[in-house]
Amino acid sequence: MRKVLAITFGAVVAALAMQVSEVSAQSRDWVVNFGVSGVYRPTYMGSDETKLVPKPLIDIKWRNTIEVEDYDIKFNVFSGRHHKMGLILSYDEGRVDNSSSNSRTKNVHNVDPTAMAGMFASYFFGTWKFDFRMQQDVVGASHTNGGYIAQASVMYGARVAPEVTFMIGPRVTYGSDDYMQSYFGVNTVDARRSGLTRYNAGAGIRDYAIVGQFNYDITARWAAVMSLEYSALQGDAKGSPMAVEDVYGAVGLGLKYKF
Repeated sequence: MRKVLAITFGAVVAALAMQVSEVSAQSRDWVVNFGVSGVYRPTYMGSDETKLVPKPLIDIKWRNTIEVEDYDIKFNVFSGRHHKMGLILSYDEGRVDNSSSNSRTKNVHNVDPTAMAGMFASYFFGTWKFDFRMQQDVVGASHTNGGYIAQASVMYGARVAPEVTFMIGPRVTYGSDDYMQSYFGVNTVDARRSGLTRYNAGAGIRDYAIVGQFNYDITARWAAVMSLEYSALQGDAKGSPMAVEDVYGAVGLGLKYKF
């Protein structure tokens, strides 16, 4: 399931990318950026172990109707000068880390990657951007999270130099019962295998975070990108035996090319 979902999602993005690359140079309807970054982050939310993982840098826009950004595909149903509303499909990486020596992931259930679908709304005001999304696991297999999340953020953006822009702001994420139990719960089998205390995680705020992105235009085509995230687990996520570190961060560095 993990490989099939990743390949399917990748194929959709790749097919769109092939079509885009053929016409982007001739049409102003398209905005196309591709790249890759390396992200240094915890092995899972609340882990005290870290790893370096690759992440795609994708930014495709077509006629203010379809937008692809990294793991998100958005379809703008209603849009105006200051707002966008529509449908969103995202790839959730899950939690699959059997290679870890930490019993919290080696001997507990995996959370397989899945597709999360739902709705989003964005409002733009000057240099401020307000975002909201609510998404449900639409694969619903026994090892996916099976629940939904609601996420809201407020971002401030500015250009501090002709070649330097940034966006930064707070974000809050809420998880349903199924989602929280999948990521932070410890069932009877998990407890027997790992020695952790059995734990039921209920719905609530998953974390508060500060997120940011900085872009530096090296040339007219190439740009360097840095992403930052600083998160603090809350509620049942914080109280879980899975959570060794309540506060954690992630940093990513990458390059992207503008077509």
